[in-house]
Amino acid sequence: MKVDFNEVALKNVEDVVINIPDFRKIIANTVYMNAKSIDLLELARKINAGPTDMTEAEIAELKNLLTGDQSPVMAFVKKALLEYFDEVLEND
Repeated sequence: MKVDFNEVALKNVEDVVINIPDFRKIIANTVYMNAKSIDLLELARKINAGPTDMTEAEIAELKNLLTGDQSPVMAFVKKALLEYFDEVLEND
């Protein structure tokens, strides 16, 4: 499945889409710095390089890391990521 984190629709409190420059790189660095496995380090590098193909298992691992209770990601970003992951999985 093709995943492009620059397509994640981040929204403010008024439900207006906001642009965060280099969001893909921010996500890649977050994954890299919080990875618990070598595989996640490599996935972070792929994310950083640009849109990438991911397996359902890789998406599930990212979903857990980025949106779980121990995630360093803020809630409004978690919400947007969950919606994006669901969209990617549905469109496969």
